[in-house]
Amino acid sequence: MSRFLVPPQQTTTTTSATPTFAVVIPAYQAADTIGEAVASALAQTKPASEIIVCDDGSTDELALALAPYRGRIELLQLPHRGAAQAKNAGVAFASTEFVTVLDADDIFTPGRLAALAELAAHRPDLDILATDSMIDVDGSTLGTWSEKEPFEVLDQRAAILERCFLLQHSAVRRAALLAVGGFDTTTEPAEDWDAWIRLIFAGSGAGFVAEPLAHYRLREGSFTSDRPRALRGRVAALEKAREDPRLTHAERAIAEQSYSRQLRGALLVEAEAALRAHAPDARRRALALGLAPGFPPVVRLKAMSAVVAPGIAAALLERREDSTRRRKPTADEDRQMSTRRP
Repeated sequence: MSRFLVPPQQTTTTTSATPTFAVVIPAYQAADTIGEAVASALAQTKPASEIIVCDDGSTDELALALAPYRGRIELLQLPHRGAAQAKNAGVAFASTEFVTVLDADDIFTPGRLAALAELAAHRPDLDILATDSMIDVDGSTLGTWSEKEPFEVLDQRAAILERCFLLQHSAVRRAALLAVGGFDTTTEPAEDWDAWIRLIFAGSGAGFVAEPLAHYRLREGSFTSDRPRALRGRVAALEKAREDPRLTHAERAIAEQSYSRQLRGALLVEAEAALRAHAPDARRRALALGLAPGFPPVVRLKAMSAVVAPGIAAALLERREDSTRRRKPTADEDRQMSTRRP
């Protein structure tokens, strides 16, 4: 396999001979992890021109954790408005050609920016530069992102509607990202996928360094607690995408299928979450799930059983969740986690 995976050249945008990179680190209540993230950004063999930490209204000891790095980073202290707004603030503050987002609980390996710069020199027309990443869950590495979401080379327009083959810490040409409006708060926590969709349909191409040069980390318990919100973000992103007038007939069909699949996933996990929490609307959600189109008969039967006996259904879900905690998450559970932030 070639080190670089790149699509056919489509645009005439060119990168400078020495592309510059800003690392934007959105942080909320991340005092326990921010130091390692910042240290990894500072340890790059090709130094970042700017490292911008966007404090999204944290109330923990984030400022204290950042004290050893003051003077080598820029710190933006913002009101708490969510990840998308924090990222937008960092992108607006940056003055570099490319920006790459580093979540406060992830890390870059030392050669990541150097590899991205090599890719930019190899294909100066590309607006999105990605690398592979290791997926770590509770300190154990499960594999790489590309093993679960292979990078798409030929038909990036269709593929990005079907699945997010780009991680959120992909580097993006700052001018191109600003031209499509930055990150959309209405699609959180899938604001990255939404941005990649809009960029690719605006004509941007994405390239890939086939080396795991970052660590994407998931925390214990995130599979259950974040999945409803993560899937609803995906539904919002795809709801926007399927209305894009630039879609071909075939692409619109893909967008509709992807939207329906994510919506079914959201209905399922929301019903399960309501049952586990013994929420007042648990029966209503279970009934909606049982009547919704597209689900296999076994899911419909379980949903209707939950309408009749929500307490028993909740107990069975708790038992299943306990079993999940004692094992590593499946590849499908990995793919459904697009965020770890509240």
